[in-house]
Amino acid sequence: MGIHQVLDPGNDLTNAIKVATNGRGADTIVEATGNPDLVTPALQAVRSRGEVILLGSPRGSTSINVYWDIHKNGAALKGAHVGILPRIATDGSPDRQSIIGDMLALIQQRRLTVEPLISETIQPTAIDAAYRALLEERDRVLAIVIDWT
Repeated sequence: MGIHQVLDPGNDLTNAIKVATNGRGADTIVEATGNPDLVTPALQAVRSRGEVILLGSPRGSTSINVYWDIHKNGAALKGAHVGILPRIATDGSPDRQSIIGDMLALIQQRRLTVEPLISETIQPTAIDAAYRALLEERDRVLAIVIDWT
């Protein structure tokens, strides 16, 4: 998938990251599960002035010690919901179109590997069944490619 290091933190995410970074902490942590209980451990595992990006749309509340986990460490906590990005930005800030372009370029350069995520490749005539599978067979189907050739 193009990821250089993977950790199995078990029950102690903060310690696993600190060990892997020789006590420094991660520059950036992307919390992609949406579990609000992982926000505090992520904040505690970033380096001084590091950032935690909430990609997984956390639902619910959690307790954060704002002084220790954010203010004293200079950590940045960022929401990354796609809905906040304009389709096309006119002020030079990130937008959906440029981010998709960057992602497609990384895939084309083979710096981001996506093949293991593809559950199946279909013809356009099978789109109805593909959408049904994406909704109803989440344990089996992650991504479907439509072959338009």
